[in-house]
Amino acid sequence: MALKGPCRHPPYNLTDNTGCEIITTVESMLQGLGAVPLNNMFGYSTALRSMTQGKGEFTMEYKEHSPVSHDVQMQLINTYKGNKAAE
Repeated sequence: MALKGPCRHPPYNLTDNTGCEIITTVESMLQGLGAVPLNNMFGYSTALRSMTQGKGEFTMEYKEHSPVSHDVQMQLINTYKGNKAAE
C-alpha cells in the first residue's frame, strides 16, 4: 500500500490500523509505504478521506500470501466449529 495525504499540525494518523509507516514529506504531503493485510484495508478509504478532508489517496497492489495470525486463526476455527455444531 502507498498513501499520500496533506501534512497538517498536529499530523493526522494516516497509518491507523494499517501498519504503514510515514516515510517522507514532499511538498506539504505525507507519503508512506507499507505491507498491510487486505482485511485491515476495508474502510480505510473512508477513514483516509475523513482525516484529510477528501485530499488523501492511496493505492494497493498484491504482494504475497501469508499465514493469518494465531488469534485470527483461532477465531476462524471457533466460528467454523460453531457453525458445524448448529447444523
